[in-house]
Amino acid sequence: MSYDSTIEDMVDDVRDYLNTNAPTFVSSINSAKGDGTALSAFTEIVVSDQDPYAVSKYPRVQLFVENLETEHISSGYDSATMTFIGLVAINDKVDQRKKLLRYTEAVRQALRDHHDLGDDAFDVDPRGMTITYYPTEPDLGIGVSTLRFRVYKDIPN
Repeated sequence: MSYDSTIEDMVDDVRDYLNTNAPTFVSSINSAKGDGTALSAFTEIVVSDQDPYAVSKYPRVQLFVENLETEHISSGYDSATMTFIGLVAINDKVDQRKKLLRYTEAVRQALRDHHDLGDDAFDVDPRGMTITYYPTEPDLGIGVSTLRFRVYKDIPN
């Protein structure tokens, strides 16, 4: 029996896709707004269970897998649907709310722009995303928002 790490690969594919494509949307937002509130590049986009307040690299996106559902669709394949929570964190006190919303929007746009990249690629569920904005952590000055989204992929069973 061979081991296939399709689920783990699916998580890494989402991370890699955002690392490659989210910076383009950060740049686009900077150009489109042109109001002097410039976003810097993400310092990292990672899959991690680390406490977002215990890190020192900001702005960042931290991906958590909320759940995974599989459904048998044919001989040899299951349909896998994975729900992610993308946590966007910044520690910039100047225009923090505006910047946090723009960083979150850059991630949302990158995900919405994703198209089927081939048989091995994941697809973003087109039915929507949920964005939640949280009050700033006053002692740390860290602003956080979350973006809940689903991806799916047919995987060998």
